[in-house]
Amino acid sequence: MPLIDFNDVPRMGLEFMDADHAESVALANAMIGASEDQFPALFDKWLTHMREHFAREEALMDKIAFPPAPVHRGEHLRTLAGYDALREQMRRGQLAPARDYIENEFPQWLLNHAHTMDAATAAYARMKGFESD
Repeated sequence: MPLIDFNDVPRMGLEFMDADHAESVALANAMIGASEDQFPALFDKWLTHMREHFAREEALMDKIAFPPAPVHRGEHLRTLAGYDALREQMRRGQLAPARDYIENEFPQWLLNHAHTMDAATAAYARMKGFESD
């Protein structure tokens, strides 16, 4: 059974955001039960996706002149710094912190972020007439 059920993640009504959330969930779920040999490569794939995911959201915020963009962008920066720290620990052979994060913190972080910052961004974009490409 997957750790994160994509049906629990709210839909943003913007195709690229919903697709990014689906991919985030799929990649996180793939790490569950991955072997010690498989986990680092899966984490790197997930981390690359998260960087691109956040960049797409930030491009949208710039395009629509989203007033609270600095707060949302700041959360992305803070979160990526944490992910980079986990990646550095993995580089030193310590996989447990990254596994713990993916299994115990990421699911709630994703749900909270989607329900708050992403939902507000998407609602503002829709109000401004933005439609997914």
